[in-house]
Amino acid sequence: MKTRLGFVSNSSSSSFIVSKNSLTEEQIEALHDVCLLPIGEYRDEWNLNFRGSIISGMTYMDNGGGEDGLFYWLKINGYPMGAFEWDDD
Repeated sequence: MKTRLGFVSNSSSSSFIVSKNSLTEEQIEALHDVCLLPIGEYRDEWNLNFRGSIISGMTYMDNGGGEDGLFYWLKINGYPMGAFEWDDD
């Protein structure tokens, strides 16, 4: 039997960073508002951090893909998708 000490990931987190300079003030406000809403099947909330000129977001459940996820919402609402850097576990 194998044992593991330390943090164990369930491989279901997702995060992003984006420069505020890549977004309009309206897009920043809308992103803030939508990330506070439950999104997708897991009804999971995104944790946003506004630091200087960078916005970073993280969730424990990967609801970034599919038509009920944040990635889809950004795409259909005209966000500059090339400005976002995503990291999925």
